[in-house]
Amino acid sequence: MLQIQPEAVGMVAAFLSTVSLLPQLWRSWTTRSVRDLSLGWIIIAGVGACLWIVYGLMIGGLSIVVANSLVGLMLVALVAMKLAFEANAAAAKHQ
Repeated sequence: MLQIQPEAVGMVAAFLSTVSLLPQLWRSWTTRSVRDLSLGWIIIAGVGACLWIVYGLMIGGLSIVVANSLVGLMLVALVAMKLAFEANAAAAKHQ
């Protein structure tokens, strides 16, 4: 019988959860639009990622720490794009 290691399942789940943000990052970057992204969602997801990192450190779960650190970085990138693109749109509107 096939035995699957729990850490292997965690690594696959972490990989999929992490790369799930890449299409949104790419779309936001290429369209220069993040208008439809909720800042509230980004903040809640960021707090969740931080708590997952703390949990991963507490239990020694490397896959949890790495994946959620990458998610956190991608969320920071989305916030930066949201702030920059919306500021540019507002400046262009007032010209």
